[in-house]
Amino acid sequence: MTNKIYDLYHELKEKITGEKLKDISVDIINRFKNKESHFLTQFAKMLGIDSSKSNINRLFAQIIQLYHPDKLVKILNEVESHYKDNNYEEMLRLKNIYIIDLKDVPTAAAYSAPVYEEQVYADEDFGYSEYNFSDFEDLYEFEEDAAVKDDMAFQEYSFFEAVNNLYFGNLNLNLSVSDLNNLDGELDLSDFELTDLKGIENCVNISSLNLSANNLVKIHFLSALTKLNNLYLSENSIEDISALASLSELKELDISFNEIDDISVLLELTNLKYVNLINNPVADKSVIKRLLEKGVIVIY
Repeated sequence: MTNKIYDLYHELKEKITGEKLKDISVDIINRFKNKESHFLTQFAKMLGIDSSKSNINRLFAQIIQLYHPDKLVKILNEVESHYKDNNYEEMLRLKNIYIIDLKDVPTAAAYSAPVYEEQVYADEDFGYSEYNFSDFEDLYEFEEDAAVKDDMAFQEYSFFEAVNNLYFGNLNLNLSVSDLNNLDGELDLSDFELTDLKGIENCVNISSLNLSANNLVKIHFLSALTKLNNLYLSENSIEDISALASLSELKELDISFNEIDDISVLLELTNLKYVNLINNPVADKSVIKRLLEKGVIVIY
């Protein structure tokens, strides 16, 4: 066993590098931008991440935080710690996570991954500097099948309509304000064609909220949800996120694919650990630098 641990230790030290983490991160981000949800789901399973109840934005957040180049020192410290403890199983777990070929991720029979042009990144695009993927906007554009569009009679929902539909479907029942007060844990209202959040301010005990893929412009009602740890607002039409200033417990935030140019409010969120800014017209890049200096993982 001693020789096996020794050999594995040196393999990990040799092959887990900033360059390796960067290459994996670039691949994962491109796949996220290309909406390769099957790949991210299968990859999460390989990593032991429960994907059964997680939306694609949450899976992406969990995966990218494992491989962000800023995590290199932490990963290598784990290697050293497990080596000193002769913990072969944990060292093998790290090998299965970090010494990996993404080509080994299984694909469904009918799944065909989009082909995208390989991009070249300078060293300063990684480590403690920011990701800059503004040149990838064309990757996000895609056409839905016209027949699918015709078959889907989308209805615009208010918050109350959406949450009642989520819990009761077509039953003639409605949640009361008291019921909303008692909701806790995760609330997933992604892809509900939501335009109005009035009423969501009553969900004061939820800790995770997914509002991705809706038609939201204003989010001021979210300011009351001070217990939120995780918030996903990807794929809306949001311009102003000043309402987030009161969310002091927020740790994970996805505001990708919106119209947000001012992100200065994020500097007020003292518990923030991760933010996804992909495809936003951020005007003041110095805010991103300050977030990075605070130890926040910033993807943009």
